[in-house]
Amino acid sequence: MVIWARAQHRFPWRGTPAGFDILQDGHQPLSAALRPPLWPAARKHRSLHNIMQRIGLLTFAGLLLGISPALAGTWAEALFDSNSHDFGTVARGPLVTHYYRLTNNTGQPIHVANVRVSCGCTSANIMQADIGPGQSTAVMAQMDTRRFNGPKTVTIFVTFDRPQWEEVRLSISAFGRDDVSYDAEGVSFGTVAHGGTGIARTTVTLRQQYWAVQNATSESGYVLPKFKETSRNGAEATYEIAAQLQPGLPVGKWTTEIVLTTNSPVAPTIRIPATVEVAPALTASPGEVRLGAVTVGQPAESKLLVRGLQPFRIKEIQGGEGIVTVAPTGNEPRPVHVVTIKVAPTQAGDLNRKITIITDLPAENIVEVPIKATVSGTVSAKVPVGAN
Repeated sequence: MVIWARAQHRFPWRGTPAGFDILQDGHQPLSAALRPPLWPAARKHRSLHNIMQRIGLLTFAGLLLGISPALAGTWAEALFDSNSHDFGTVARGPLVTHYYRLTNNTGQPIHVANVRVSCGCTSANIMQADIGPGQSTAVMAQMDTRRFNGPKTVTIFVTFDRPQWEEVRLSISAFGRDDVSYDAEGVSFGTVAHGGTGIARTTVTLRQQYWAVQNATSESGYVLPKFKETSRNGAEATYEIAAQLQPGLPVGKWTTEIVLTTNSPVAPTIRIPATVEVAPALTASPGEVRLGAVTVGQPAESKLLVRGLQPFRIKEIQGGEGIVTVAPTGNEPRPVHVVTIKVAPTQAGDLNRKITIITDLPAENIVEVPIKATVSGTVSAKVPVGAN
């Protein structure tokens, strides 16, 4: 008998969990010295036992050689770091979100054709349907805790149609309770500058006699939560949850969970979502200027917005190589600058240039913007006045 076991290991932030598979041979026959003598009637059973043992060894060898029997799961299941998530006890009201991360380890392009769910209380979608070799993406699932009371488990069906058809079933669970509540957004840090810190707070109310919070932890080392009981009136107790965001998170939108440990045997933990968007100090919008079709001798123009998390000046703009000219509108300190881009192509073909905008921000003060166009036509020669 071959036993397939899965152990889960959580990394700090949602969207980056990892798992490992343990393959072990669950059949451990008795040693020859401890085996009782076989009566003739049992020899047939012994032969069958030997056959089954050989099958087990062949199965194990097949796994080592990369053969995938049904017991080991499909190629599509192997893409996911984790195929289930349990929010535990949650307050009824807010949306709770989880990301099922998957990585294309097949060596060929794959495509997610469809994502559907078994319950209207949950929505799910793939963040990137076409996934190249080595690329990662995630299935984002959200449970609407207003739509159920008590335990709820939902199945998410992820259908692949390339390189071949396959369907993966993911599971998401929660236990909705009316006797606990917190702010709809949970703990939200909002937008934080890259490398910065922040403090976010929420209020949690428990409505059971003697129900109390005993500890507060986080699934991420970047979030350090504390709790304080602010009031208790009969069967109702109110707590303030304050979380400190540590520096070091990369740019992007992140979510994790704060776990409150309570003295209730029925609801020993309460999970509160925590979210933050880490923004770069300087951005350009659009991130790439596409001018489309341009004709030789006919200048084209576009606008570019350069944003900072604090007021800044543009010190210098480099690049363009004489074909692209760039000029900011004013240079007093401001959080947003409008930059005018003019292109005057001299020959047909694809135009690919890059400009570098340098500011006086103390950190991350440079942003690069590609400029692309497709140029057609030629420069017409001027005819002298009076010529026949």
